[in-house]
Amino acid sequence: MHILRTTALRLLVAAVSAVALWGQFALIAALGGSAAGGAGEILAHSRPVFLPLVVMDAMVSALAGALALWFAFRGAVDEGLDGLAVALAAWSYLLAYPGVVLVLRPDPGVLRTVYDLHFVVVELAGLAGIVRFTSRFPARLDAASVTPPAELPAWLAPFQRLRIALLSGAGPWVAALLAFAALAAVEGLRTGSFEALGLNPAMDLLRFLAVTAVVLNVRRAWVIGGEVARRRLGWLVFGLALLIGAILIIIAGNIFFAATGWREPPVAWRPMALDLGFVGFLLGVALSAFDHGPASS
Repeated sequence: MHILRTTALRLLVAAVSAVALWGQFALIAALGGSAAGGAGEILAHSRPVFLPLVVMDAMVSALAGALALWFAFRGAVDEGLDGLAVALAAWSYLLAYPGVVLVLRPDPGVLRTVYDLHFVVVELAGLAGIVRFTSRFPARLDAASVTPPAELPAWLAPFQRLRIALLSGAGPWVAALLAFAALAAVEGLRTGSFEALGLNPAMDLLRFLAVTAVVLNVRRAWVIGGEVARRRLGWLVFGLALLIGAILIIIAGNIFFAATGWREPPVAWRPMALDLGFVGFLLGVALSAFDHGPASS
């Protein structure tokens, strides 16, 4: 069973990362005017503004995919690095969204429905992966690591039970599957289409819950971890600080241009700043995962 799971993980991560890279290069080719057909001609008109951004996105996507492959093939499952591999592959794929749309989007029909649904599946898998990672790295968390639900106020007890369920090996993946089934059912009944499923407000709630679980896991790992565990967590926090810093720069820039009325530069600086912040986050994740403390003598 372990061999089958490992093989499936590696094939999944390799396939998702490869399609992401394919989409990025296809979009670069289209913006460069070398794509055949109308798509290349249309996108070529956007070359001065979007080509630098697309190239940077491709580099970030490739970096995330490369790290995902490394963790899938070399990472320790007991540290949750399989979850990190899935999360990084998912982020690599979602960064390549415009290119994936360009090369894979089928005509309306059954295949189009599956296509529209799969982006949400990828994102939910990524969220589940990062929750699993932080429940295993750098300290393994379980029900004994947190306050029992019975000792909490009645209104908090259900949330704590959910948190404990997410600490189990299968918990994040089962939660992602159930969330997808519920989202798809509600969206299908409400609109009869899945094209905008990723924009459903419930997705924002799921993203918030996943981030909350990650923060709680990291905090608990810090409390119960030793010197090495805390140093590894320090790298994670460092990477997160760089990502948040990039977001704050974007917010400050928005306020500055709105207040002064100055003309913005003719480049897509906001996505570029976000890409740089994400590179910093990837750097922090890599340093954290590769830091195993002083070598034992």
